[in-house]
Amino acid sequence: MRFEVKFRQYFSFAVLAVMLCAATPFLYRQQHREWVAFRAAEDRFFRGEFSAAAPLYVQAIGGGVKAPEALFRLGDSYLGSRAFDDAARIFKMILDKYPDSLRARYKLAELLAMSGRLDEALALLDARAADQLRGSSLLILKARVLGYAGRYEQAIELYKQYLGESP
Repeated sequence: MRFEVKFRQYFSFAVLAVMLCAATPFLYRQQHREWVAFRAAEDRFFRGEFSAAAPLYVQAIGGGVKAPEALFRLGDSYLGSRAFDDAARIFKMILDKYPDSLRARYKLAELLAMSGRLDEALALLDARAADQLRGSSLLILKARVLGYAGRYEQAIELYKQYLGESP
């Protein structure tokens, strides 16, 4: 008789433990939907599925993910899926939040140059980039933007200047 009581207790404990193990992933997904969406977006992003990653990043950011990298990946996902207007909007939003972000500044300048707004792109690089970068790095960024705009002679001159071939 005593064995039956102990057996029921152990069996009940084992069933409870199995139920807890089965419920934990479900409960985590319900409690932290934004981080689950972020991780799913990261997975899609690194597999090169940019158009599938973008809505997941939007969901994660809308759910409360505050990581700046989520915004950058959203912008890069829009770039990868060729939604240039959305990418420009995201990089402008990043610059509004983080005005010293050279990465966002360069991405936005690159987009502006590809859309033919070269003067705006170069002004964007000159605005704060000159304060953050000294000499060579700024020359490389400007040369790349000029190259995107098809102004190869000017880009080549900046590359030569970087390499020390011309003053």
